[in-house]
Amino acid sequence: DREIEDIEDISKIWDDLYFHSIPYGRKGLAIMALSGVDLALWDLVGKAENAPVYALIGNQEKDRVRAYATGIDSEWYSESGYTAHKFPHRWESEGDYDSAVERAETARNAMGPDSLLMIDTYMTWNSHVTTKMSQHLKGYGIYWFEDVLTPDDLEGQSKLRESVKPTLISGGEHEFTHYGFREIARSEALDLWQPDITWCGGITAGLKIIDLAKSEGIPVVPHRGGEVWGLHLIVSSGCENLAEIL
Repeated sequence: DREIEDIEDISKIWDDLYFHSIPYGRKGLAIMALSGVDLALWDLVGKAENAPVYALIGNQEKDRVRAYATGIDSEWYSESGYTAHKFPHRWESEGDYDSAVERAETARNAMGPDSLLMIDTYMTWNSHVTTKMSQHLKGYGIYWFEDVLTPDDLEGQSKLRESVKPTLISGGEHEFTHYGFREIARSEALDLWQPDITWCGGITAGLKIIDLAKSEGIPVVPHRGGEVWGLHLIVSSGCENLAEIL
């Protein structure tokens, strides 16, 4: 029943919903639902103010947003004008060292020497595989390895950061709220954070996560940032100028 007039009201509603969902929430589906409510409220205030959501978030800091393509068709992404590309790689057997190299070589040849290349492992690499992969892939200039371990193994990810440099250890799409990212910060688990705005608590939580990242000197590249809510956040916040297109 609360009247919503500005984004401060959205923040108060977020706090109220989070508090009342604590017994069955804090992470997972409850926070995903809260994210949906939060995004709808930002949209509602934007309509009421006759202003785009990015203008509610803050000053427009970017006139253009660089996109990166996620998928396996490296040649088509290059032909389409992308200068950054992430490809998936799932570990199943020892032969996957070779398959990772083959995929990286295809991507690098297609995208060119100056493009960004990233790999999404979707939690299928362990610490040994990640370390060995970094050696196999050293010549391909991989920008980041994403979700190499499960999101609960913060200590394991932290230990990997030094061993795979200059490649970054990235993740965060499966983490929830700024409270969860405080634990990532405390454990120094990731070089780059990737909150998903539709899951982590919406724009309200996303802005708090970005502020926390800034205080820690950590870059933020939202997961699925090329979707409309991600683009508004990227344009008017301290996020890196990089948006994922699936």
